[in-house]
Amino acid sequence: MIRHRLRVAEAIALLAAARIFIALVPFASWKTMLGTPVAHDRVVARPARSDADDRIRGCRAAIRRGAAYVPGAICLPQAMALQWMLSRRKLPSVLTIGFLPGAAEDTEDRLHAWITSWRGIEIGDSNARHVPIISMASRFDP
Repeated sequence: MIRHRLRVAEAIALLAAARIFIALVPFASWKTMLGTPVAHDRVVARPARSDADDRIRGCRAAIRRGAAYVPGAICLPQAMALQWMLSRRKLPSVLTIGFLPGAAEDTEDRLHAWITSWRGIEIGDSNARHVPIISMASRFDP
């Protein structure tokens, strides 16, 4: 239980940092903090660690719980925070930012971010067909 609470505290701090970066710093200045640019269809290799599935589930749960405490922690801050948490744990992932073709510019769902691991989409799953703009692999993606 204490591990989960510590992960939630970490998630809250990272979500708040992500919100600050998004609001105050130009994207070009912080995009390298998300990882290395990769092809949009990049397949994430499963790590050899036996506890990898449990660790990614724990991080994902912490982000979801922490997002309730950080105003405006929608898809991009959640994806950024999860990417950072997984990188700290040396777990590979890919953060993708995409747009919804044909959506009005002021539509909330026009831009979207999600995280993919070897297990599939971890956070930011959507029924809409967003077209990827940029994909960034965590620093620990083999």
